[in-house]
Amino acid sequence: SNLTVKEESVKRNSVGELARKKRERKKLLCDLCEKIPHTKNHKMAHTGEKQHSCPTCDKSFSRSYNRDVHMRIHDQTETVHLSDMQ
Repeated sequence: SNLTVKEESVKRNSVGELARKKRERKKLLCDLCEKIPHTKNHKMAHTGEKQHSCPTCDKSFSRSYNRDVHMRIHDQTETVHLSDMQ
């Protein structure tokens, strides 16, 4: 090839870096679905565990964010009921 010694070294290091990153990613793979989890509670998607329950109804959620979004339904319902009373 027509690469200089420095360019050859950079290329070799880049290939080595890519291989190292690939090995590191493989360590992170979920053993159930082979996806790389982005959250600590990724495995709850597989177990069905839902530890965040709505205090107003009997629905439960695996993520607190989803429960919080759901609870807006109850807030809207209360607003409608209050406006009906006036």
